[in-house]
Amino acid sequence: MTIKVKNIKNNKAVKSKKVKKQKVRFQTSYDLTILLSYVLTVLKKQEKMERLSNQDFNEKMRERTKQFALQVIALSDKFPNKESARVINRQLLRSATSVAANFRAACRGRSKAEFYSKVCIVVEEADETQFWLEMLLDSKLILNMHSEIIKLISEISEILAIVTSIKNKLYQNNETVKK
Repeated sequence: MTIKVKNIKNNKAVKSKKVKKQKVRFQTSYDLTILLSYVLTVLKKQEKMERLSNQDFNEKMRERTKQFALQVIALSDKFPNKESARVINRQLLRSATSVAANFRAACRGRSKAEFYSKVCIVVEEADETQFWLEMLLDSKLILNMHSEIIKLISEISEILAIVTSIKNKLYQNNETVKK
């Protein structure tokens, strides 16, 4: 199956006669179906988040990060009794719970600068959490929990994308945080 895609520049199709067509190949129609369903899922989630007021959005994100931390806590109980597992477990627990705690603190910020500062911490901790989950997956310390770890990586990736977007928008729109 072959799809022809025109070159795109700045989110607009280039109208030049010299436009070369790129070919994107998928091994099976199943690959294309997975890609399309993923894109639709992400777009639906973004659309729902955009329609929420700031207060509603913050409440949903506080609950989402808290639930993520609780899922990581539940996973940590399944770690084997090895030194390497204890190190990853400790780091993963600290960073995952820090994501939830610092997002909650950001929502309680007394100023835009304080909110921005806490969001920056959330971005760092979410990235660290993603790293430790990837390490856990690659180290194969918990072989029977592969799908659960993949779901957690997916969730923290989405959380990371959301808070990074918030951080970048705050940076672009607010001169007080650009010191």
